[in-house]
Amino acid sequence: MAQWIEGTAQSGKTSRLVAQFQEWTADFAQARDPQVASQSVLVLAMDSTQRRRLGDRLSRVTEGKFPVTAATPLSFIRQQVRLYWALIVRSLNLKAQFPITLRVENEQALALRELAIAPMVLGSDHAPGRAVRQVLDLFLMAALQGQSMATLAEALDLGLGLTHGAELLAQLDHWRNFCLQRGLLTYGIEADIFARVLLPDLFFRIRCVGNIAIYWPMMWMNFRPFWRIFADCCWRLGSRPC
Repeated sequence: MAQWIEGTAQSGKTSRLVAQFQEWTADFAQARDPQVASQSVLVLAMDSTQRRRLGDRLSRVTEGKFPVTAATPLSFIRQQVRLYWALIVRSLNLKAQFPITLRVENEQALALRELAIAPMVLGSDHAPGRAVRQVLDLFLMAALQGQSMATLAEALDLGLGLTHGAELLAQLDHWRNFCLQRGLLTYGIEADIFARVLLPDLFFRIRCVGNIAIYWPMMWMNFRPFWRIFADCCWRLGSRPC
């Protein structure tokens, strides 16, 4: 059963989440199956600060007796992409090589060189470097929301005020292929292949449910920007509490 807790700042959302966690752990502690009783709860928080605070608070209420795996959504996606990189290589027919994670500043510098964006923004208010960063960020958010590339092209035209959405879409497709063929990973690339390759894959879903202690139940906090991809994740992994 899924539960959605909503409220303003300081309205008790976190306290309700902790109370729900205590109810779950009490139920699991009474489980006869030792494997069920030892399963880890995956707790997803918006950023590293919330991840640390929420993980510590949940560990304290159970005196560390119940395993908690706290992560940000992007770090969880990155972990799964690396863990199932061989599956991704086979699915996309990529060259077998160890993936390399690009830092944000390196991603932007390389994208500025690879994306033919400068002629498209002449006469606009977007400098090439700023435009590249905005397009890459929008690519990431579109992937997390499960949006298609066609929808992204429309957003590029309307949201950023650019008039070459289709051309930029082709450039982003080139960027994605450029990175994947070289084993280069960014947050956007990882979110895209997590949603496009891993989640639909039956082998991934079976292994995720069977070998990762199911990370069950799943809890998250302040998650509006990411709800679509993780709602899909819960649905594809079965009818699990979220």
